[in-house]
Amino acid sequence: MRTPHKHGTCTERTNEVVDENGKNIDIPHPVHEMRIWDCKESAYKDVKALLEGAPETEDASKAMWSDIIKKVEGRIGKDEAEKLLAEGRKALGWE
Repeated sequence: MRTPHKHGTCTERTNEVVDENGKNIDIPHPVHEMRIWDCKESAYKDVKALLEGAPETEDASKAMWSDIIKKVEGRIGKDEAEKLLAEGRKALGWE
């Protein structure tokens, strides 16, 4: 869940890019915490920011991705999977 920044004091939008047609595109970004205002209680209520089914810890996340990579390697072969991962790292500037 995300809400485009429309209120507050920040004037620079860091989660927006312009595509090849000149259209502004809002880029989704992760949040650490969320809350909503409860008018009846006049207080904020916490909202769980983690998507349903997503791993809750870093170790669980690493295990999930390891399982995904093993499944991909099983379907397309280890060499092809590593090639795709290397291309992704390069595209993201991680190499």
